[in-house]
Amino acid sequence: MMDWAISQTAHPIAVRQPENGVMENDVTILDDYADCGYEVTHRGRRVAIIGLGNFYKLGGELREALAARGIDATLINPRGATVLDVVALDALKADHEIVVTLEDGVVDGGFGEKIARYYGPSEMKVLVKGAAKKFADRYDYTEILKDNGLTVEQIVAQICK
Repeated sequence: MMDWAISQTAHPIAVRQPENGVMENDVTILDDYADCGYEVTHRGRRVAIIGLGNFYKLGGELREALAARGIDATLINPRGATVLDVVALDALKADHEIVVTLEDGVVDGGFGEKIARYYGPSEMKVLVKGAAKKFADRYDYTEILKDNGLTVEQIVAQICK
């Protein structure tokens, strides 16, 4: 990823340090994110989890916790925060009841609200999970998650409710 970020000159790049560890996978890095589709990494039914950025890992943990309860959830890596993959979102309507969005930023005006707005006229329920709009300085990452209802246990309880 760093080699790609340094060598390409077509797009601005932000390199962020993840708080929840670095993941390694075999996903091909895209040259053009302007029209990137969502990557469905596990296809389930009833519940779909869309984990943006650093929270894709949280999405995987959430999917495993739901599987332990007999719920085979779909896991999606959106690969970008600005473009909605309406084909993928529409496909979820066939066999899903709820979409859970996870983002490591503020929910007000964020990625999850954009998806909730897209599904607004439909029967799809959307659970938007992210941080509250406030400045956090010198914080404990696990406490921020807990305070914002972003632990796996808290999200599972909301989904099952």
